[in-house]
Amino acid sequence: MIRVREIRFWTAIIVMILSGLAIGSGATGLSLALAERSADAASAATALAPFVGDSLVGDVAARAAARLARPRSPVEAETLAGQLLSQAPLSSGAWLDLAIARREAGEPAETVAAALAMSTTTGPNELRFMTARAKFALPFWKSLPPDVQHAVIADLVGGWAGIDPGARTKLRTMLSSAPEGTVEAMRTALLLNGGDDAAAVDAALLPAAPPSSERVEPGELSGTDGADDVSSDLGRASPDQRN
Repeated sequence: MIRVREIRFWTAIIVMILSGLAIGSGATGLSLALAERSADAASAATALAPFVGDSLVGDVAARAAARLARPRSPVEAETLAGQLLSQAPLSSGAWLDLAIARREAGEPAETVAAALAMSTTTGPNELRFMTARAKFALPFWKSLPPDVQHAVIADLVGGWAGIDPGARTKLRTMLSSAPEGTVEAMRTALLLNGGDDAAAVDAALLPAAPPSSERVEPGELSGTDGADDVSSDLGRASPDQRN
C-alpha cells in the first residue's frame, strides 16, 4: 500500500515541475516580446530566429518576423502566410493574415471568407484576433456568407474592449455611409447575439434608427374612432336626413 507521505511527496514533485514549466514559458514569452520590440525590418529574421522553433511561442515569433519584414506586395504577404500555415496549420493569426493578403490582392470574396472562417474556427475566443477580425471584416460584412457574418458579429462583441477609440470612430463613420440595409442587418445580428455587450456595441457603433414619421394610436388599429365619428354624424343629422 502506498503511504500517504509518499503520495504527498510525489504530488509536491509534480507541482514543482509544472511550476517550473510555467515560469520557463513566461520567461520565453518575455524574451520574445523584448526581442520583437527591439527588432526592425532588417534585423527581424535574425533577432526572432531563436524563438521560431520553440513549441510554445514559435507561431507568434514567426508571425512577428513576417510582420516586421513588411512584405512589398500582397502576393508576398500571402506567400508568407502560406508558409506559416504549413508549419502551424492551427494558427488563427496566420489564417487572418492570409485573409487580409487575399483581400489586398483582389482575390475572390469566397477565398477571403474561407480564410477568415478558418481564423475564427482555430481561435474563436482569442481577444487580440477577435478584435483584429472585427476591424478587418466589418467594412465588407454585408458581402460575407451568413455563418461568417455571425462569427464576425461575435468577434465584434467579444473583442469590442480591444478596439481603441480611434478605430471605433473610423468604423462608425464607415457604417454611416454603408450600403442600404447594412446597418439594419447588423443591428438584427447584434440582437440575435444577445446580451448587454451586444446592446452596448449597437448603441456605440451603429447609427441611431430613424424615428417613425407617423404614430399609430390605439384607436386607429381597432377602428373604434371611425365608428364613433360615424355615430356622431348620424346623431347630428336631421330627421329628414336620417330617412
